[in-house]
Amino acid sequence: MGEARQDDRRQKRAPRPLDAARLDELALQYAARYATTAAKLQRHLQRKLKERGWTGDAPPDADTSAESLDQAGAVALATAVAFARRKRLGPFAREATATDPASRQKAAQKAMAAMLRAGHGLDVARRVLAAPDPAAAEALVDDISE
Repeated sequence: MGEARQDDRRQKRAPRPLDAARLDELALQYAARYATTAAKLQRHLQRKLKERGWTGDAPPDADTSAESLDQAGAVALATAVAFARRKRLGPFAREATATDPASRQKAAQKAMAAMLRAGHGLDVARRVLAAPDPAAAEALVDDISE
């Protein structure tokens, strides 16, 4: 009898079918996490629709990708700026006492590596780390959100 219960617990529940709101949410999450193209995002959404099914009245619209990519770009930039601020990277770094170019270059490489390890895209990390001061980095987020 104990084995039967373990088998029941091990069985996964079938995932709930998607609706329009959840499909948009999945698109935004995927685009924010991965540096992706519209075609890759569309393939990802098609795969999710095939796996989970659809509950909406109208047929699913997997071409919400351009709008989701724009939203994800703003989210990715905002999270990268927040990460740089929290870890004191790039424009948020404490003033370094070393003024030699080799030390500055090494610090820039370490900051870039930290941003990439945290999952931020290369273009986003470059934009954030290239900001001359904290106000300029914050302005990057404000410019996109407007």
